[in-house]
Amino acid sequence: MLELGKHLIRQIKDKYKLAGEVFISQSKGTSIEVSAGTCEKFNLFQDQGLGIRVLKDKKWGLSYTTEVQVEADQLIASAVNNADYNIQDEYNLLSPGRPADFSFEALNIYDESIRQLNAGNKLHMMRRLEKEALAADKQISKVLAAAYTDSEFTQTIINTEGVEVHWQETLFSAVLELKAEQDTKVQVGGESQTRRFFGDLDFEKLVNKAVFRTIRMLGAKSVPTQKIPVVFDPYVGCEFMALIAGSVSADNIQRKKSPLMGKLNTKIAASSVQIIDDGTLRRGLGSGPYDDEGFPTQRTQLVCNGVLEKILYDSYTAARDKTVSTGNASRGSFMGPPGVGVNNFYLEQGTTPREELLKSIKQGLYVMEVMGMHTADPITGNFSVGVSGLWIEHGDLTFPVQGVAMAGNILDFLQNIEGVGDDLKFYGNVGSPTIKIKEIMISGT
Repeated sequence: MLELGKHLIRQIKDKYKLAGEVFISQSKGTSIEVSAGTCEKFNLFQDQGLGIRVLKDKKWGLSYTTEVQVEADQLIASAVNNADYNIQDEYNLLSPGRPADFSFEALNIYDESIRQLNAGNKLHMMRRLEKEALAADKQISKVLAAAYTDSEFTQTIINTEGVEVHWQETLFSAVLELKAEQDTKVQVGGESQTRRFFGDLDFEKLVNKAVFRTIRMLGAKSVPTQKIPVVFDPYVGCEFMALIAGSVSADNIQRKKSPLMGKLNTKIAASSVQIIDDGTLRRGLGSGPYDDEGFPTQRTQLVCNGVLEKILYDSYTAARDKTVSTGNASRGSFMGPPGVGVNNFYLEQGTTPREELLKSIKQGLYVMEVMGMHTADPITGNFSVGVSGLWIEHGDLTFPVQGVAMAGNILDFLQNIEGVGDDLKFYGNVGSPTIKIKEIMISGT
């Protein structure tokens, strides 16, 4: 792939006398789903694609193909022609070639064992996982899904400014969804894990957490409308962090589509809040030596002691603000241009155990799940979501709660953080520890 990319770049430079970029992605892997001991799905997949961008008169032209053995001149000509229909923008530019300050090996994002994993063993593993979930508690009546996926990714980026990068990544994931019954009551719950290394998947913990999240909610009821302290499970904390992630994008701030517009170098959160984006995090699911423009990734502390000190940039938004990229260019696929995204985005953990956060509450709610976060307004930061969890009484988790709603604003959420746990967990490339919120209004009966 590297040689193909070099050939295309030579064509762009020598024949068309233009600046340009080649982006090549490849993936292959396995997906398995088991139900009632039977293999419902077993897929071996392989995908690849190539995208070209050329810069003509400060206008981007894009073309792409899934056929890697492509007629180079035809693909480049298509990108050049497409540029005529796009908007001229003085800030359009290619990422400059710059070596990373760390080695690819230090990231630890490629597990060579993926090539030795036996398909039959993977299937046996998922059947065993299903059996263990059913045997874990008599109230578990059915395993709705026991799924496993592994993937190997290869990415190549070359441009006329000197970028020439190529690396590999692996991902392994397991998902367990369960159904529990008690008399006439039914509850559904589950848990998932995604890791860079197969050996980092903890199937025992996966089963235990899925069972807990399912049976613990049996017989849930509503509570009266009131303003109370709440504690967010790390899973819920990640949902809120994902909303904040879009707010620190330079693209959204420049387009006035962020509640953080005009708030740089101001206090936006409690002093205990440290928010970080780190593309160099060891074994991080969003880690990589370079971003999707070929610019080196880095660790960026966005919020320090509650103060918004930095925001995230790609090359285009950095040029608009007369600064440099933070290594946060991201593409949905080879078929589109890059935009600002997060690498590993997280609320840094504190030093307080979860149990201490709970013990500090006389009456409140431990929130285990939110519903409807996708409806939150990314421009104002307003949200209104359904929540479920466990009622806290004198520091102890008591009866399950559902059928209540919680509304607020993401900035108020940040400012009302009263405690940060010591148990940082990542779901995907977004991470959060347990979080205690001083108080928030919940609507119930």
